[in-house]
Amino acid sequence: MYDVVHMDEKWFYVKKIGHKVYLLTGKDGKAAEEPTVQYVHIKRYITKVMFLCAVARPRGDWDGRIGLWPVVETYTTQRASVNRPAGVEELRPVSITRKTSRRMLIDNLIPAIKARWPQNQKHMHIRLQQDNARPHVDEDDPLVLSAGCSDG
Repeated sequence: MYDVVHMDEKWFYVKKIGHKVYLLTGKDGKAAEEPTVQYVHIKRYITKVMFLCAVARPRGDWDGRIGLWPVVETYTTQRASVNRPAGVEELRPVSITRKTSRRMLIDNLIPAIKARWPQNQKHMHIRLQQDNARPHVDEDDPLVLSAGCSDG
């Protein structure tokens, strides 16, 4: 049981109904001139974002948390709006397919496992446990296996 990483997708709302959100920092971490307030009144217009979560069994001095990554893509706006000018980079949710699941595994999850796994147990074979959802990657996918076997 010590060599299993559980991965799952979780849905979260970006904002909650009736709550005020004060944005105090700008895009680059610099303080904004005036804090902007964002209101959400109708649940129909709240964006839901999916996150990829990965945890393992905690042991000793390690808490077992591996990571939490949003499943979004960056795009450049083409038209100006009341809220923003044209040409601004924004994020939007992406539907999960086998291709996006493979990309998340190779780019985010496997490097995080290699970085956070306890040093005294790095010699063990680590298994990724997924639920039975259709877009998940097959267990013998060559790209995922090669990414997992790289760096020893």
